[in-house]
Amino acid sequence: MLACILKSDRAIAVNIQIIRVFTKMREVLADTLTLKLEIEEIKKKLSDQGKNIALVFDYLDELIRKKENTEPSAKLSQNRRIIQCVCCGIPSLKNKSVATAMQ
Repeated sequence: MLACILKSDRAIAVNIQIIRVFTKMREVLADTLTLKLEIEEIKKKLSDQGKNIALVFDYLDELIRKKENTEPSAKLSQNRRIIQCVCCGIPSLKNKSVATAMQ
């Protein structure tokens, strides 16, 4: 607009520079908005991760309680004994005859 009124080379150069500055400001604001949105998305993911970790620990606590409640008593019948799985180490009850045949 300044170049239309003054009709000089300097006015045209200033007008072009003003347009460039406003264009750069628009780009910076758009980048800032994009960054803000990305930061909010990351915050949301982090809060969800905290909830997921708490859920995993709740499940682990529940599994530990179930394992404690299902542990075999110390008094086993005469024909049964506890053997340990070779591949995973989980104890299980087996008949003496089956356990002897397995060894």
